[in-house]
Amino acid sequence: ELGTSEEAYVEFFKQADVLIFDGQYSPEDNSNAKCNWGHSDYASAIKLAALAQVHQLCIFHHEPGHSDTEIEDLYKRALEHHKQYHLLQESAIAERYPNKLCLAYDGLHLTA
Repeated sequence: ELGTSEEAYVEFFKQADVLIFDGQYSPEDNSNAKCNWGHSDYASAIKLAALAQVHQLCIFHHEPGHSDTEIEDLYKRALEHHKQYHLLQESAIAERYPNKLCLAYDGLHLTA
């Protein structure tokens, strides 16, 4: 059992080729309106993937109430967060991971 420890998740994901992670919400949604709904946000996904040195992060499980435009906006925000996350990190390792960030969609094929 992983429990709720960030370190346990990082160890479990450690150096994965691909991590498919539920990141359907923004950090704001996840800390306010959608808090405790059992889903995560893209910022948490990026942080865990970076700490675990994951090569490719694929964010999935999109909010059914979101339009395609809203989902694309969340993806753009995730890409910007990914870029900014690396700029703020002092660790050389965190700056390299995840190498790729994508948003899941019907028909997506991932190559590890």
